[in-house]
Amino acid sequence: WEVTSGFAEAQYEWKAVEYAVRQSGLAQPSLILSGGKGSVQVTGLDDSSSVSAPLQDGEALIKKHADSRSEGVAACEEFYKVKMPVEKSLTSLFAQALEKADDDGEAAIRVVAISGFYYAALAAKLIKKGATVYQYLKA
Repeated sequence: WEVTSGFAEAQYEWKAVEYAVRQSGLAQPSLILSGGKGSVQVTGLDDSSSVSAPLQDGEALIKKHADSRSEGVAACEEFYKVKMPVEKSLTSLFAQALEKADDDGEAAIRVVAISGFYYAALAAKLIKKGATVYQYLKA
């Protein structure tokens, strides 16, 4: 058995998303977020970052605040500020994406959420299960 490195995993995810958005007629994403029960990966701009994150603990927060987006965001921000200090490299990817964003009327940063974040989006009622049309949502 071989274990796939975090960098290789990020590259495989990038290629899969690149293909999916191209097939859907969407612009390529600025960043891809993927997460499991204990970590978050951010890939984009020829870089990737992986951080330890107690995502399973935060799942209950999303379900609890699914009806109030602003309360849910505030609760999650507070939870992760305490539980998961964000690496500088992670936030720098978002800053770089903003600097390189196209001014074409679309979302400034196009983010594709996969893996565990798909289920988080379902729980937060941002998407519907079984949707066959993909789109970027404005924040």
